[in-house]
Amino acid sequence: MVAARWCAWVAVTAAVPVLSGACKVADALYCETDQDCADNPGRPYCDVAGAFPESEGIGKTCIASPFDAGVPPMADAAAAPCQPKIAFGSNRTGNNEIFLMGADGGQPVNLTNSASDDRYPVWSPDGKWIAFNSTRAGTSQIYVMPPDGQSPVLVSSCSTGSSTNPVWRFDSNYIVYQCRVSGAEDDLLTVPRTGGTSVNLTSTVAGHSQIGSLSPDGNSIAFSSDRTGNYEVFKMGFDGSSVVQLTSSPELDFGARWSPSGAGLLFVSNRGGATTADTKVYKMQADGSGEILFRDVISGGALWSPNGAQILSFQTFGGVGGFVVVNNDATGAITISPSGVDNENGSWAPDGSRVAFDSGTFGSTHIVVSNVDGTGFADLTPNAEGSNPAWQPACQ
Repeated sequence: MVAARWCAWVAVTAAVPVLSGACKVADALYCETDQDCADNPGRPYCDVAGAFPESEGIGKTCIASPFDAGVPPMADAAAAPCQPKIAFGSNRTGNNEIFLMGADGGQPVNLTNSASDDRYPVWSPDGKWIAFNSTRAGTSQIYVMPPDGQSPVLVSSCSTGSSTNPVWRFDSNYIVYQCRVSGAEDDLLTVPRTGGTSVNLTSTVAGHSQIGSLSPDGNSIAFSSDRTGNYEVFKMGFDGSSVVQLTSSPELDFGARWSPSGAGLLFVSNRGGATTADTKVYKMQADGSGEILFRDVISGGALWSPNGAQILSFQTFGGVGGFVVVNNDATGAITISPSGVDNENGSWAPDGSRVAFDSGTFGSTHIVVSNVDGTGFADLTPNAEGSNPAWQPACQ
């Protein structure tokens, strides 16, 4: 009878049978019996070329006693790399729901399954949580759920109106959101991911405040406000302190987006335009200095790539929206969206190689993807409507 002593270094020698193809590794610490697994949870389980008839199979993993026979072989080969997924909205079930699918569009799953209106998924930076808007409480409020959709938690507390535009802090523990206080005022509030008491950061100043983005270190919030009479870009501490006005112009300045390094900001302004719709993308340093026109074309907004090397610009082409990928120095502009139809709601892949966005190319709105060089255009939702894609920043 073979003893448990075989949970030891298995060497390929003339005296020991060669490890089977499922084991592959010549020198590795394996368990050969059920008792080995019970004594050494977590170690690979491998039958050496059938030499141990009491073993229950090849390539198992010791989990407990009895161990899980469904665990795939660990010693066979390196595990396939984790692939971030895409959360999105769709009305394919008759009302708006949040779905999750693979980056290739495969295996879409309905996460919300409710009779309410569920929209606009936003991933936490660690990829473990999704914030979204839902009307299940009557008005549109912000909820947080894990990627399996289980037990969504109401986190916003805007009793006077709707809560919108959740933005995550870098640590995935806090959210900043907008609350419609009245027709004449929107405030910015912070709340823990788990819910609880929201803190109003702008209640002492009248007017509308619109969230832009959080600095990469989580210490500052870029936002726009009309507290001076027209919309300007401001920044403040995460607790609402140390408010600094970054732009000063007679036109509208809004949509501030912090660079991944934290050194600069993108924003949109209609300065020099004939109408309020003639907006273009500008850049400036984090302190408001060095302001420059980045793209001299009509643009509704811009997003930094994950590493900051490129910028996704939402632009107007003949009255419809489209996307252009441009280098951080404004060179190398490449249009990645189809022409003649509206395209919007772009989202970068976490490695910066692709962009997912809404497109009207197929009649109804579908989610499509394109490589940043304009190749690889593909429909990710060929069988149903889809919108507002949000690429998981890190997969779990």
